[in-house]
Amino acid sequence: MKVCLFVYEFPHFKSEHGLKTLLSYGHDISLVIAQPFKQLSIPRSNFKISPKLPVSGDVKAMCESNNIPYVVFDHDSFEAYENIVKYKPQLGIILGARILKEATINMFINGILNIHPGKIPENRGLDNFKWSLINNIQMANTAHLIDKRIDMGALVKVSETKVFKDDTLYDFYLRHFFSEFSLMVESITLLQLNDFRLEKQFPNGSYFNAVPSNLDNKLINYFESYKLTYSVI
Repeated sequence: MKVCLFVYEFPHFKSEHGLKTLLSYGHDISLVIAQPFKQLSIPRSNFKISPKLPVSGDVKAMCESNNIPYVVFDHDSFEAYENIVKYKPQLGIILGARILKEATINMFINGILNIHPGKIPENRGLDNFKWSLINNIQMANTAHLIDKRIDMGALVKVSETKVFKDDTLYDFYLRHFFSEFSLMVESITLLQLNDFRLEKQFPNGSYFNAVPSNLDNKLINYFESYKLTYSVI
């Protein structure tokens, strides 16, 4: 299955590591569309949990060395659409993107795959890792084919993230984060085999904004309570 990757043009770990992962599995990447940096007024929570992972910023170089067309355009632009028509990818994969327009989604015969770092529809929106702990929702990544609704669309697979009694908060975060890439590869295989039934999602569940500081300050306590419920060893 020929795929098109939606990435960020600026240094971004998920864009870079996702491309490396797909190349290592021999996937047919027919196009990479890089979104230029945009200054957004998205609220952020105060407590930073994600570590600064090493980023070389060499997505363009990796594409060039593997003969993969790499273009820099707004993901919803006419120029992006021209390249999708030209290279004819069958599936889009989000490694770094803003909310995509319905017209962009409809360019792909097999849709656009996203790995959301929360269980949907129960845990949509922002700060999904934190909200899972705060609300004692099973930590999971969700592979889904996006639609015009935010963090919705047809389910491909849900992968729960194990937590162990001796985990630190950062152990658990990193296990959850890197599980996204394994789920991405598994989901592409499922879509290629086409031997399963997609489940449509209905607009229920919760859409969360950034975690407020009064809850951020208690995150370690929420994590310890979460382990009491879900730890496997």
